[in-house]
Amino acid sequence: GPGNARSLCMTPERFVMALLDNMQIAWCSYGDYTIWTPAIGNTANIRTLTEGTKLVSGRVLADFVSLIWTDAALYRFQYTGTTYVYNSSMVAKDCGLISPGAAVTAGGIAFWMGADTFWMYDGGSVRPMPNVEDIRSFVFRELDVNMVYQTTSVFSPQHNEVWFFYTVSGENNPSKGVVFSIENQCWAPLDFGRA
Repeated sequence: GPGNARSLCMTPERFVMALLDNMQIAWCSYGDYTIWTPAIGNTANIRTLTEGTKLVSGRVLADFVSLIWTDAALYRFQYTGTTYVYNSSMVAKDCGLISPGAAVTAGGIAFWMGADTFWMYDGGSVRPMPNVEDIRSFVFRELDVNMVYQTTSVFSPQHNEVWFFYTVSGENNPSKGVVFSIENQCWAPLDFGRA
């Protein structure tokens, strides 16, 4: 990928996307991850997103739909198969992703941790996760704002749960977390001592 890539992600259509500095996102020509410069005869492209100060991460939501988060917003990339390959649009702002690992997708729904709450997107609208007020102050009161890039999340298909892990003040690694039960729409704390 390009030398200034912050991270890479793969779309369902098998395009490699590079999240670059200066809010730019690029993708290589289909089937050739060495061609990144847009030209007649290839499908490489580059686009500049506008809401936020940096691109954070990307995830697949569904067939033909990929999501890209900035530190301030969520963007949807819809595969078109046309010359421009993707239509992109901002889904919502003021709901950015706190760290590259703090988002998961499951069953066509994205769940992620933002700077001050937990969010979800089901293809319709972005909204806070259900019953988030049960744990929001608990998490963000003790979150070490200098260690937010260590925040991670995983989806447990066996239990149909989303787990978020974060670093608390005074720690060097994630040592606490919260679990969201998708089926029961409720939260539980995790305190596992160390990651």
